[in-house]
Amino acid sequence: MAHNNTEENGIASDAKAIDCFASDPNIKKLLAAHLYRLAELSFETEKERERKLEDLSVQLLTCITILSVAFLTPASFLFECYADPTKAGIAPGQIRLAWMYAIVLAPLAVCLILTLRARMLKQMEVLDSPESQSRFVESLYSSCAGKSTDPVIDDLTLASNYCSAIQGTFDGMREKHNSMWNVIKLSIWLVIFSCSAALVFSLFLLFELA
Repeated sequence: MAHNNTEENGIASDAKAIDCFASDPNIKKLLAAHLYRLAELSFETEKERERKLEDLSVQLLTCITILSVAFLTPASFLFECYADPTKAGIAPGQIRLAWMYAIVLAPLAVCLILTLRARMLKQMEVLDSPESQSRFVESLYSSCAGKSTDPVIDDLTLASNYCSAIQGTFDGMREKHNSMWNVIKLSIWLVIFSCSAALVFSLFLLFELA
């Protein structure tokens, strides 16, 4: 019996300590400040990710331009090499060369379109309007003012409201960046395919014209 009383006293003491901990304004301020820092860190991480993806897309566009110039520069010379002066019209070698160029340049054209589209992606969600934010704050104040006890709006409640307000924008940014990365990744594979095809065709033409 004494053992049960001791356990009950211990449970009551723990509950009282928890209540004191939860009602301590300093603890709530500390948690609120921590919550603000986490929210800002999440936003900064996504913004940094956006900057890196935009830099990568610019580098990809530059790469496409350089490769296109490099591939097209010897085109006139190669078509002249495969021309048949004894026959009018297009020679079979020129047709084969045209197909090679189509296989090499088509992925670059698709890559250009995809990269430009990736740079034009917009966020799917934005912050609520200032009027909506004002109504939310008014409703929060009304709910606290309607309580029988003294109305209390602590820092932790405001920090939670701040996180709720920016959650939609954060989700929109993350969805945009995920889509942007998928498109850029596909563009990179297209560039790799184009370079690989150009290397194979170059070796073939080198041995054929030698």
